[in-house]
Amino acid sequence: MAFGHQSFRRRIINNLDYLFKDTWYPEVLSIFTAWIALATLLFLLGYYFNTTPFTWHSLTLNTWVSIFSTIMKSLLLFTVSACLSQWMYISFSQRKSRLLDFNMYDGASRGLNGSFGLLWGTKFRSIASIGAVITISSLAIDPFVQQVIGLGHIEMSSNTTSISLATKYAKGMQHRLGGSGPSVNIMPTIDFSMQSAITTGLSASERNIQQQVNFKCPSSQCAWTPFLTLGVCSSCNDVSSKLFRREIGAFRNQLLQGALFDFNAPKNLTAQQPFADFELPNGLHLQDYENFTIDMVTFSTSDWNQTITFQHNDTLLWALTVIKRVSKAYPANLNDFFALECGLSYCVQNISALVANSTVLEDSTMLLSKQDGISNLPQTLEVNDNSRTSLWKPNEASQIPDLQLTSNDTKFNVTYASISSIATFLNTTFVMPGDRNLGATGFFMSSLPKVIVPGPAGQNNSTDINKDGQGPEFQPTVMQQLYNTPNITQTFEVLAKSMSINMRNNDDNHTVQFGTISVTVYKVRWGWITLPILSLLVGTVFLVLTMWFSRTKGAPLWKSSALAVLKVGHRIGDVFKDEDAIGAMERRAQHVHVELGKENGALLSDSATCFEVMSGKENEVEKEGGEDEHLVRVSPGLEQKGASGYSIPRFSWESDRKHA
Repeated sequence: MAFGHQSFRRRIINNLDYLFKDTWYPEVLSIFTAWIALATLLFLLGYYFNTTPFTWHSLTLNTWVSIFSTIMKSLLLFTVSACLSQWMYISFSQRKSRLLDFNMYDGASRGLNGSFGLLWGTKFRSIASIGAVITISSLAIDPFVQQVIGLGHIEMSSNTTSISLATKYAKGMQHRLGGSGPSVNIMPTIDFSMQSAITTGLSASERNIQQQVNFKCPSSQCAWTPFLTLGVCSSCNDVSSKLFRREIGAFRNQLLQGALFDFNAPKNLTAQQPFADFELPNGLHLQDYENFTIDMVTFSTSDWNQTITFQHNDTLLWALTVIKRVSKAYPANLNDFFALECGLSYCVQNISALVANSTVLEDSTMLLSKQDGISNLPQTLEVNDNSRTSLWKPNEASQIPDLQLTSNDTKFNVTYASISSIATFLNTTFVMPGDRNLGATGFFMSSLPKVIVPGPAGQNNSTDINKDGQGPEFQPTVMQQLYNTPNITQTFEVLAKSMSINMRNNDDNHTVQFGTISVTVYKVRWGWITLPILSLLVGTVFLVLTMWFSRTKGAPLWKSSALAVLKVGHRIGDVFKDEDAIGAMERRAQHVHVELGKENGALLSDSATCFEVMSGKENEVEKEGGEDEHLVRVSPGLEQKGASGYSIPRFSWESDRKHA
């Protein structure tokens, strides 16, 4: 029983030994496993594409990809090396080849130097060149695989990412102080945050204003798809072309703007000499009088009928018309003045927002919208909308309907209390005490004015009154900012943005727009995986070709066995018996041709020189005192045939006579 078990075990060992040593099974298994490793690598790349980076037991995706690519490369080179070794015997089957080629194929199976030598020696005319190319190109597999994985960013929807928008603004109040009907006394009160937004918008930069919008962004970058919001839009138009000059004669009881605006001059002074008056169609004008140099006058109103370019804007909140002196020349002409009209209107904005490194970036576009005549108007109150020329009037009853805008089938609402309170504050901001005087609601005078003192006719009766060195004069205080700003249009744009952001931050419905968050993910550069795939594919083809040629040429399946090399070397005799250096042996091998002979063929044939060959006499290895039974007896007979009829393959060689 024990003997049968040992016999079965011996048969298994012998079969496995045959399978792994005398067949192509190891190479086929290696190339198959290499394909599995490559498939696993591709699966990992596809599975984790556009996913967040991970670490499992300190192993990242790059580590796993490197592991499987190394497995694939090692198995590929193992297979290619075996095939190149086999080509030593395929090349010497059925034809004579230089003995030096044997060394060339053997070197190619060992690494890069031999592969380059094979390509140089065969000039790509041998199929074995395929294996040499694979061996050389394998140097680039690892760098190529390392380039496959990169990091990128994608936008993912997130409920934690939000930015404010406005659908209804209802901040601000109206207080009824007394009276009823037409004589009702109403005092609007603006929301403090809106008051602050208006003041800040007139002095701060657009960049600082933009950062005041409420948003949530849990990462370094967030984005939102374009959304609609209620806001305030600005528009400025150059009306210099509408400015005209009018000559005013002396002693016509024409009050002087300079005298009225100046803080210290008598207020009832009239023109003592002719002067020019520069006027706009809405009544705003600037007097060019020698003794008083007025640099800027403004006119503010919420009535679109009193504007030049906003007469058809029924959502107008506030308008400001400006005449500004650009030259100190006297007497002045039309080219010495610049006229501009800017307006603030309630509007619907289309906004694209982005947060990058905690900085908000927005791009807004004003959309066309229509005003609905009534919103929450009581049924008992009738309002003739066609008779209105302003969204707000002082002391107007709070039953006036809210402003409701519609854009893209979305409704937006501003309560009348909000409209009234904001307009009242803008009136306080842009209109000097006493309302409109001599066509203006605001002025700025930078030069020290001279006052006309009555005296004898023909004398120069002007004297400087600002001897104490006081600065320029202006009313209201916002005129200082408007005069000193290099770009009034930009100032109004920033003001509108500041008011819009405040309306969004204080939306009555607390509406927000959810956005996307920027997430760092794996990106796969698929082009870099081409070389590993191509190398493995060509390696598989090379294995199939090698197996086919080995079979058709009848070459022994010795591959890289060192024993097979010794076997061949023993049979060709002492070709290199007189050469001790490698260079000498290579020079000798270059002129010696060897062929894997046919069965029962001559072992050696020499057409040029007779080499001393071992005789047929057996050479025995003996130990002193007798023969050791564990030592193998080598008998290199010329024609050695066993009882089974098996003939040992022969090698023949010949030396090129002309190179002998």
